[in-house]
Amino acid sequence: VGGVFRFAGGLDCNSIASWDGSDWHLMSSGMNNSINSLIVCSGELIAGGGFTKTGSVDVNRVARWDGNGWQPLGAGLNGVVNALTVYNDELIVGGNFTKTGGIDANRIARWNGSNWQPIGSGLNGNVYSLMVYKNELIAGGHFTKAGGTDINYIARWDVNSWQPMGS
Repeated sequence: VGGVFRFAGGLDCNSIASWDGSDWHLMSSGMNNSINSLIVCSGELIAGGGFTKTGSVDVNRVARWDGNGWQPLGAGLNGVVNALTVYNDELIVGGNFTKTGGIDANRIARWNGSNWQPIGSGLNGNVYSLMVYKNELIAGGHFTKAGGTDINYIARWDVNSWQPMGS
């Protein structure tokens, strides 16, 4: 489980812990800030949130668990990750970030296993939820545009462009 907590079952765990059915366990040194979303992608646990470090390792708001510790995914992101999903076998992150490394990624990006990439021109406001429905990526949040298209708080990505979902 991840969130905004310090202890689980009396253990000082820093926002993340695992449960084996009877006891809580530490997951390395935890994170230095909130965890907003967890997902399994390609067999690995991925965490996204407001954290920037795990112990002394810079992870910049998104990290993967390798079984022993947390590892960064590339340069990470320059703002909070609110939501995670898997779409077309790639990790999708949504939040209030605008860049990953030196690449523009306006509040939504994908990790192809080795690099971060934007999804279209992104969205003009924060993304709070992500899911896949009928082979399309769905994003919900506080945004009104994707590129030049008017989109009121919920949008679908059809592999080529962002589209509104009704009015």
